Amino acid sequence: MIKQQLNRMILLLIIPFFFACEKIGNVPDVSQPIITQYVEEDTFTVGAEEITTGPQKDYEQGSDVVYKLTVASGLPLTKFRVKTTSDIFSNESRILKTEPENAIDSLGNFTQNVKDVVIYYSYHIAPLVPIGAAATVTFTFQNENNYVGTTTHTFNVIKQGSTSGKRLLVIDMPGNSLIPIAGIGSQDNLDNMSGTRTPGTGNGPYKKGPFYSLANRTDITYSSDALMNIPNIDFVGYRAKSAGISPLVLTNGEFYLVSPSDTTMLTSTYAGSTVTTIALVGSSGTANITVDGVTKTATYVTSTTQTATNFVTANAGAYSAAGYTLTSSAANLIWSAKNPNMGSKTGKIANVTGTLSGTQIRDEKNDLLASVIRQMTSSLPVGQTLKKVYFKRLDNITTDANQTRVTSTYFDQLTHDNEFDVLLNGIQAGGRTIAGPIGYNQVYGFVMEDGRRGLIKVTPSVIGTFPVSLPTAGNGVLYGSIKFQEN
Repeated sequence: MIKQQLNRMILLLIIPFFFACEKIGNVPDVSQPIITQYVEEDTFTVGAEEITTGPQKDYEQGSDVVYKLTVASGLPLTKFRVKTTSDIFSNESRILKTEPENAIDSLGNFTQNVKDVVIYYSYHIAPLVPIGAAATVTFTFQNENNYVGTTTHTFNVIKQGSTSGKRLLVIDMPGNSLIPIAGIGSQDNLDNMSGTRTPGTGNGPYKKGPFYSLANRTDITYSSDALMNIPNIDFVGYRAKSAGISPLVLTNGEFYLVSPSDTTMLTSTYAGSTVTTIALVGSSGTANITVDGVTKTATYVTSTTQTATNFVTANAGAYSAAGYTLTSSAANLIWSAKNPNMGSKTGKIANVTGTLSGTQIRDEKNDLLASVIRQMTSSLPVGQTLKKVYFKRLDNITTDANQTRVTSTYFDQLTHDNEFDVLLNGIQAGGRTIAGPIGYNQVYGFVMEDGRRGLIKVTPSVIGTFPVSLPTAGNGVLYGSIKFQEN
């Protein structure tokens, strides 16, 4: 009796197990197709044919992108579809080859009972797809239970004809109140605003140096570092401290990009530049003032401002004969160079009677930059010179039949150097080694004596919701983008 009860219990335990096994074994295979997408530049042999995958012309308008799609499905495949976010789907897009061969017809229907397939598909980018547009291609495979698998690929379309040239290198210096990633400063930021490099301190993310190297993709803040990297310095940022009249008209206070070779600009010895300033103090008597060997006597009358005015009236002619324009501003006497390359001069004032005296005022940062440039020049081997770069503003061209106007949008669309022969035509012959004064959204072309060429676009005033300062304000930094060739 007990044995029968045990058998009955065992049977009751075993029956559910068998039913459970039968239920699991009959679960239908509903797996979606699994797709492996390959769009790298490569070459495959399919039968007797060679197929090159990847973008055939770097995603250029009117070119093809060839995909290798490897599909595995638990059930036979029935349908293949292609969709794109582009406004235009070209009829030139097509299946190049399948393995097994001819597995899909022209309507995307599978013609064979296959669960695994390799498809080589050529997607044609229509010529009218906008430059810079982000196009997403979606491939969908469906099996006989209507389960689908998809894979997508997104790329940015470039201008038709671009790949007849070489791809440009790009340096982004976006700059805004939150992201001071990179930029080009002026002499105001040289040596961390102190004239010396203090151990343990840095210039921080917001202060950028005046020297810029394309090879290093960075600014150089310290004069000692600049002297060790002379061959790599391509641009120098400079903020004019006085108006210029020759060899180029300059606006006081504006920011300029300068060729390292332009020592007239970088040593502040252009015509119109301030040579020295003497501020008068005192309330009586006389003082002798000497600039570049010319000595004249100042006599106090009523105020230091009137004393300065009288001194200019009496002695402007004498200093003019020596090559200087003498003016006054309040109690300050200002000597400016009448001709370029007159050099930096020391002004002296010596009290003779009473209390009339004064002090020489100089821009320390201007003097520091001039000193560094002179050291660079003297440290080069015989026969070598600082890099020479020629500039031309391109976004405001309206009458030059030999050049094309390059707007900010045009700049953004350029990915290769195929248009440089036209866009940068005649820049070197123009001989201008200074770019500026710098303003928002400007585009400048540059040509270097070593053969490199490129474009610089100045940032807009706002990026997203963040304002961007011009280099004449804020931290004194030029922000923008550079696209250039590399030797």
